[in-house]
Amino acid sequence: MSPTDKRRLQGLRAMIQDVVEHGSTAVERVHRTTADRTFAVLEAIPPVAGVAKVARDVHGAVLTGVYGS
Repeated sequence: MSPTDKRRLQGLRAMIQDVVEHGSTAVERVHRTTADRTFAVLEAIPPVAGVAKVARDVHGAVLTGVYGS
């Protein structure tokens, strides 16, 4: 493999990595925003507000872990 081919492959790898990273960050942002709206509604209902807050916290931790990996 020529040095030019190696550079092209390295560039392609970097580009794919960048697309995956930025794409997953965008999806995470939409996911989190959608979930936050839902949890806000649930937290406004007194009988379920406490449970909704716990669920939001757990969801946020899982979301961070999943998208972080």
